[in-house]
Amino acid sequence: MKDQARKLILGVIINAMSISLASYWLDKFNYDGWVMLSIIAVLFTIVSIVLRPVIKILSLPLFFLGPIIFFLADAAILWGIDQLTTGFAVGDWQTLGIAAAIIGVINYLAHWIV
Repeated sequence: MKDQARKLILGVIINAMSISLASYWLDKFNYDGWVMLSIIAVLFTIVSIVLRPVIKILSLPLFFLGPIIFFLADAAILWGIDQLTTGFAVGDWQTLGIAAAIIGVINYLAHWIV
C-alpha cells in the first residue's frame, strides 16, 4: 500500500514538472497558477494510471505502435482536461501534440531513472 501511494505521489510530481516545463517551452500551453497545475497533474496521473494497462493490452499485437498509442492517449488526456477545466489552455492541435510529446518523454525518462 505504501509503495502504491509513493508511486502515485511520484507520478503527480513528475507530471506537474513535465506540464510546467511544457508550459514554459510552449506559448499556447498555459495554466493559471500552482493550484491549477496541481489539479491538472492529479487528473493526468489518475487517468494515465487507469488507461496504461488497457493501452498495453490493446497494443500487444502491434508492439511497435505502443509509443504512438501512448502519445495519442497523452494528447487525448490533455485535450479532455482542457475541455473540463477553465484554468488550463492547450491552444491549437500542434501545441497539443508537442506538449504531449514533451510530457511523454519526460515521464518515460523520469520513470526509467526512478
